[in-house]
Formats: sequence, structure tokens, C-alpha cells
Amino acid sequence: MEKLNIFLLFPENDDEILAMGEDTERYKNVVKDLTEIKNTAQNVCYTLFYDSNNIDAFCNKAAEIIVNENYLNNIKTQLLNILNKKAINVVNKPLFKSDCCYFKWNSNTAYPQTDNILRSATEDFIEKKTTIVISFLCQDEWNRDIIPIIKDAPHYKGLPIIFNIPYFNTVASFVEWYRVQNSNNGHICLCDVSRFERTNHIWKPSKRRIYKEKKTGNYWYYDYFHKDNKEHYEVFDSNGNHLGEADITGELIVGSVDNEKSIKDCIN
Repeated sequence: MEKLNIFLLFPENDDEILAMGEDTERYKNVVKDLTEIKNTAQNVCYTLFYDSNNIDAFCNKAAEIIVNENYLNNIKTQLLNILNKKAINVVNKPLFKSDCCYFKWNSNTAYPQTDNILRSATEDFIEKKTTIVISFLCQDEWNRDIIPIIKDAPHYKGLPIIFNIPYFNTVASFVEWYRVQNSNNGHICLCDVSRFERTNHIWKPSKRRIYKEKKTGNYWYYDYFHKDNKEHYEVFDSNGNHLGEADITGELIVGSVDNEKSIKDCIN
């Protein structure tokens, strides 16, 4: 991977903020997750893209729930410090075409898209760059690992065209994808739609997206440890009982079943 362009989406509307609730740890986790993104991508040339209005809306809306305004100002300061001058604010440098329309496609409905991040990501993707979108939403009902965006304008020949932009929520999903892209050792990936389907279930203790294996009905989530870098998959049957850990090639590890592990409460 020669260069990676990462477009960041922060929660900003009422529903997205309400899903985060009053737990201040969830707001701290946004800062931690942004740091995790930078740490993960540090071995490649990457650029972060953000919308300062999106960050302002995130903190302003959150202030209606979290009464400690100074705390939220601190979160905003931390986010901007982590982004620093190397990141690109699409408010100042929009990549999208002002004379074009952009629509997010969802099964059989097209939604007009005015979000600066998604419109800019679309144009970046069109340039054949390695473009991804990472969302910090606490509760994400978008049940895909891509965001299909339609670009249209009657005065441009060849339009409309639909573009499938890689999309990650949670950040752990991005970490897995990144490691797969930079691995030559048979690393499987849960975003492989031929084998797995994305669910809306999150294993909240470790903020891992749960995927369902199409052939078996088993549930999987990607796990890794920051200290010893021991990455693996946790595997559960269709009822949420632990079947064991799988290595990065997808093979179950003998003797790794832990009867105390369960995702029953999460999937039911």
C-alpha cells in the first residue's frame, strides 16, 4: 500500500449523540480510537481528512447531554491536536465538485448527500486512490463495509456512476483490514462478503464488530492486544456459545474454548 487517504466521520446529529449517552468514557474512546488509527497506519504514507464543522457539531450536541462543558472543550482540543496541521480540513479544501450531486445508495433508495466528508471521499476515490471512510458512531445501522455513492450531473458525459467506498466502523475493523492489506501470510478478513456478512452487533467490552459466517451461521469478531500484538478471531456458534479462538488464517486453535465467553446477550 503506497498511500492511504482516511476520511473521518464523527457523530453529530441528535440520534448519533443520544446513542453515545452520558457515559464520558465513550467520548474519551473517540480520542483513543483516533490515536489508534494513526498508530496503525504509521508504517505507510497516509493523510487524514476531517470536517471541522463535523467536530464542532459533535462537541456542541454532546454538550446538551454532558453538562461539563470544559470536559468537552478538552475533547475537542485533543482531537484537533491529534489531527494537527498534517491533516486536511475539507471545509477549507473541499475535494467535491460544487456542480455535481452526490447520493448515498441504500438498497433501493438514494439519499441526497451534503456531507463534506463523503462527497470529498467520493472524488478522492474517483482518482483511483486508496480511499477509506472511518466512522466513530457508537451505534451504526449501516449494515455494510462499503458506502455506495452515486455521482450525477446532467452536463457531464458518463454520469451518473456509482462508487463503492470502503467503510469501517468500528476502528478495530479498520485495523483488521489494514493488517490484511499488508500481510502475505494468508490472513482472512471479516469484510470478505463471499464468506461473512456484517451484523449490527458490537461486542461492547472491546468495541468489536461481530460478523456472521454465511456457511455455518457462526459469529466471529476480530481481536488483538496492544502489548503483545497477538491478533486472532473469537468464534461463537449461532447461539452465542464460544467455539474457540481462530488464528489469522481462520483455523480454530485446539484447546482454546472458554466456556465463560459468550455473546448471547449481544446477539439476542
